[in-house]
Amino acid sequence: MKRACSTTFITIDRVRNDLKRSINKLRIAKHLLISAVALIVTLSGCTKNDKPANLIPRDKMKNILTDMHLIESRSYRIVKDDSAKSVTKASYLFIFKKYNIDTAQLRTSMEYYLSNPEMMDQMYEEMIDSLQKRQSKLSIANRPTMDSTLIKKNLQKDKLKRDSVLKARDSVRKRLHFDVRKSPVKL
Repeated sequence: MKRACSTTFITIDRVRNDLKRSINKLRIAKHLLISAVALIVTLSGCTKNDKPANLIPRDKMKNILTDMHLIESRSYRIVKDDSAKSVTKASYLFIFKKYNIDTAQLRTSMEYYLSNPEMMDQMYEEMIDSLQKRQSKLSIANRPTMDSTLIKKNLQKDKLKRDSVLKARDSVRKRLHFDVRKSPVKL
């Protein structure tokens, strides 16, 4: 009898140990499954994005962004009130009409270009170059050109003005009956 009991206990102990091992294996399998799912989700987010169907071409997008940044810079210079907001909104609507796009197309294109940072950096470098060229053209166009003959005429006019002032001063002195420096009144 003693023997039967001991074998029963041994069998129960074996079953208990087998259950513990099975449970541990299930826990490990559960952790592996969760890790595998997390890895798949992570890697699926890293895949290269395909171009959307209504993607705005790169050069057109660069021009749109340039115009939008110019509008933003102008709106910061305007006093912040309701009229400034309406002017900015009207300017954005003008851009949408000018380039024949809508907000959904702009949004999907921005998401695509922002998911490709190298392409976006190149676009911004080209935008900066074009804005600098535009600024230099405007500064040259606004700078007055001075012709050498025009400079000579201006110098002659200045000399004539100085001469006329000197002549007027001399004529005033001649009209005075007494010299201002030598007053006849004694103090």
